[in-house]
Amino acid sequence: EDLHAVADVATKKAKNKPTAQTTIEQHAASTSTSIDDLRGQKQQQEQEREEQDERHKFVMRDGGLFPAPLPAGAPGRAEVLEKFHFLGTLIAKALLDSRLLSLPLSLPLLKLICNYPLTLSDLAVVDPDKARHLAELQALATRKVAAEALEDPQQRQHELAQLPDVGSYCLTMEYAPSSTMHGFSSHELVAGGAQVEVTLDNAEEYVRLMCRFMLEEGVAGQRAALREGIAQVFSPAQLNALTPQELRRMLAGEG
Repeated sequence: EDLHAVADVATKKAKNKPTAQTTIEQHAASTSTSIDDLRGQKQQQEQEREEQDERHKFVMRDGGLFPAPLPAGAPGRAEVLEKFHFLGTLIAKALLDSRLLSLPLSLPLLKLICNYPLTLSDLAVVDPDKARHLAELQALATRKVAAEALEDPQQRQHELAQLPDVGSYCLTMEYAPSSTMHGFSSHELVAGGAQVEVTLDNAEEYVRLMCRFMLEEGVAGQRAALREGIAQVFSPAQLNALTPQELRRMLAGEG
């Protein structure tokens, strides 16, 4: 009886003990699950990468789209102007047919179309970082002029000494684009501008020339091409009667 009892206990333990085959099957199932998880993660990453690449095909600006400033001799400028000519015709046709355009055109660009002048406040919409930097330089130049106007020599010297050294910014009389996609890396604002260092003495001139290039000279060709494109449909002078906000409302259904 004792032997039978021992044998029964051993049999029960053997039944409860996992076999090598069972262990292998469990391991294989676990490995298969891990591979499926990894495959799923990889597919998700690839999908996210494709979506990101798709988004990068389009230019996204918080303030809307505005022409990139181009010097007269920029490579590919003719192709750029051709596209702005087409855009002008597209805008005119949309206005003529009372159709809305799903294009994020900036208010400064609409100002160009309506023949409005642009100011430093418009640059803050187009390029906030550049506008903030120029505003800081303009403020320093204004402080310098105010300090030099003081009658008390000691106070004048004290105020001038408080001004930071603009030379430490390592700026020259040049415009440097944020991207070289248009084939140029810098444009001299004055003759030999690459060798002219920006200081407190010429900081105000630097701000004026930079604004003039970014908002007038550098976009004059694009503006002309836009209005020439509009002229294919109707006289662009008719848009001079509109405010930029009214034009935006007519094109995009918003003010």
